[in-house]
Amino acid sequence: MKQLILTLVIVGFSFTEAMASKISGKVTDSGNSPLPFLTVFVEGTTNGTTTNSNGDYFLNLPNGKYTLVYRFVGFRTVKKEVDLENGNLVLNIRMEEEITKLKEVSISANAEDPAYEMIRQAQAKREFYEKQLKEYSCNVYIKGLQRITKAPKKILGVDITLPGVEKDSANSGIIYLSESISEFSYQAPSKKKERMISSKTSGNNNGFSWNSALDFNLDFYQPSMELDGLSERNFISPIAPMAMVYYDYEFVGDFTDGEVLVNKIRVIPKRKGLPAYSGFIYIQENSWRIHSTELFITKEFQNVDFVDTLKVKQVYIPVSEEVWVIGTQTFDFQFSLDLFKIKGAGYYLGIFSDYNLQPNFPPKHFGAEISKIEADANKKDSVYWEEIRPVKLTGVEVTDYYKKDSIAVVRKSEVYLDSVDSVRNKPKPINLLTGYTFRKSYKNINFSIPSILENIQFNAVEGYNLNLVLKASRYKREKNNYISFEQQFRYGFDSEKLYYKSLFYRRFNGINRRQIRVEGGKYVQQFNENEPISPFLNTIYATLREENYLKLFEKTYAKIGFGQELVNGVFFTTSLEFAKRTPLVNNQISDFARRDIDDKEFESNNPIQPNDFTQFFEEHNAFIWDLHLRIKFKQKYYTRPNRKFSQGSKFPTLDIFYQKGIEGVGNSITDFDFLKVSVFDKIKLGLFGSSNFNISYGGFLSKKNVPFMDSKHFMTTEILFSNNTLNSFFNLPYYQFSTTENFLEAHYEHHFAGFFFQKIPAIRKLKWQVVAGSHLLYTESNKEYLEVTAGIENIFKIARVDWALSMPNGGGNEHSVRLRIGF
Repeated sequence: MKQLILTLVIVGFSFTEAMASKISGKVTDSGNSPLPFLTVFVEGTTNGTTTNSNGDYFLNLPNGKYTLVYRFVGFRTVKKEVDLENGNLVLNIRMEEEITKLKEVSISANAEDPAYEMIRQAQAKREFYEKQLKEYSCNVYIKGLQRITKAPKKILGVDITLPGVEKDSANSGIIYLSESISEFSYQAPSKKKERMISSKTSGNNNGFSWNSALDFNLDFYQPSMELDGLSERNFISPIAPMAMVYYDYEFVGDFTDGEVLVNKIRVIPKRKGLPAYSGFIYIQENSWRIHSTELFITKEFQNVDFVDTLKVKQVYIPVSEEVWVIGTQTFDFQFSLDLFKIKGAGYYLGIFSDYNLQPNFPPKHFGAEISKIEADANKKDSVYWEEIRPVKLTGVEVTDYYKKDSIAVVRKSEVYLDSVDSVRNKPKPINLLTGYTFRKSYKNINFSIPSILENIQFNAVEGYNLNLVLKASRYKREKNNYISFEQQFRYGFDSEKLYYKSLFYRRFNGINRRQIRVEGGKYVQQFNENEPISPFLNTIYATLREENYLKLFEKTYAKIGFGQELVNGVFFTTSLEFAKRTPLVNNQISDFARRDIDDKEFESNNPIQPNDFTQFFEEHNAFIWDLHLRIKFKQKYYTRPNRKFSQGSKFPTLDIFYQKGIEGVGNSITDFDFLKVSVFDKIKLGLFGSSNFNISYGGFLSKKNVPFMDSKHFMTTEILFSNNTLNSFFNLPYYQFSTTENFLEAHYEHHFAGFFFQKIPAIRKLKWQVVAGSHLLYTESNKEYLEVTAGIENIFKIARVDWALSMPNGGGNEHSVRLRIGF
């Protein structure tokens, strides 16, 4: 009986497959030009597809009679009755441009454009449609393509090779082509989940697509939307409650789509630089819901980054008479990198189908994991993709897949990789400045030496010193396993001392990120182990201005550390260190290759008393144990088969650090218990930018014997270049506030994004942004220390300038200007 049932099931399945048919064709306009990304769906369902960039489409359907709907923004909707009883069908469609009709209105000098009343009606219904769907599930197909249309063959005299780019006269080609199919789930008010079941990336058979249904779903019923990578400010929906502050509207006309009357409204930003779209929004009469959108963002008008133009097109389709959902969405864009003379274009196409408005999700369907890529998602063969892919590939895309997938097999072979390495591994004079790496690519092994600029330093203790860093590493992609070994040697030419240390690190996987770190040797270290003073910048100040800020001691030590994520959002590390600490003093420094300023001498190596040139502390042993917990409450995350990506939390992060000095072990003199608790977060405020804060409170629970290097130190700077970190002061002397007392430290910065400068035409194009903040420190002996800062960031994309006013307890305000370099 079981065999009979199984046979019947197989036969029934085969019969069903045999009774399925394929309808295909090409969609063009009245001039016979193809219409790309046109929506095709079966009336009464959300089963559909789109045309590709050549206007071609196909749809697999069980045999039967259907009404196919062809919808394209700006064109008359076409409906075709089809009968698939006789097998496959070729159906070419010619679309006619929509002719909009103006309503009859009485016109006077002060008459308001009819579009404003239509927008008010849509605004009144916006919240209803935003919350109309309590839950649903659907399938999402996303295809992304990016191509370089023009690129130089050399940048700064160096030959460049971009992946996928042909070395022809235009230096052009496809650099990214990928497809994905996901199951997407939603439950009001904000629960979302994606499961990617299929993924294909041209030229990377073992890779996974970066397409994401979570990120590819613009909802214009929301008042504003974040466009990551384009702008730090949220863009305003044309029907947002405050939209009329940002937009002017113009009624273009109306047309009928079946039984629905649709109003075409032009949306116009009130001025350049506003986070507002240009283009058209189509609103249905009476129901006042969105019918479709055709909206634009341009670098010239909206002053965004990275793209010259971005076109967002959406087509809504009915699930029922009362419920319309997004059927297709496309991002069509052009970009240019003027600095490198690179131009390109591309698109992302999304098809949302098979909506289920009553999915009956299981109790724990939604949780911390909001996106998951199945382990076998990239293992689907070409036959699978031919059957499942809803959009026909163009000839160029077929060629790109075939060519790159074939080349990828060759390029992953040991013979090919060895031949490439033989060329890349040849040392060149430029490696003195850029560093040198010897590769064994087939085994993912690298041996490297950094730039000479990192290897030569200067300070008042050692004079010029040469650092030699040798590093070997191996990365295993399958488990995201990483191993590295580093050996450092350091020789001071005036101190005539040789230092050395070794470091071994291993990360076992990319899911819980279990890791171990072992290091040891004899080396120099700053009293503040967070190293607020850059050795490179100290070298510049010491050699040109005879100002040495680097305060060092000698440490002979062994240290072992371990860490991993214990449960979601809770990451812990711990370490144990035994060290012998030896004081250092300034040496007689030669005048070679440095500026010797009359009547000026280097300060001592004493971090507290700069005029005391004796030893700052007595040599001693230290045995230190520390424990660090970082907790992100209700952390959301993405998972790939070999890696986990944190997506943050709506709650601040809690950071707990405990350190204990253990007396007696190996004659250790340290005897203390230190605890610090920190809370930090980034708060996105939409149009008003974002705020960052970090608040810490701590102190020594016991402090029988606390050597100075184990005191609490604070990040700060006394030179022009400040640290690229939020929890750093701008004027605080390096060690003046170091303490063994209880302390409160608070840092706050607000990044206004384009809130101010976007309103000033002369400055808007520079894309500079305003940042302001305050930094507070309180200790029992020094009382409060406050800094207020204001600055400009995003200067030439990489620079930031701050003006800081410090107000230490007891008066004595100090002004300073600080510069940061970094993205």
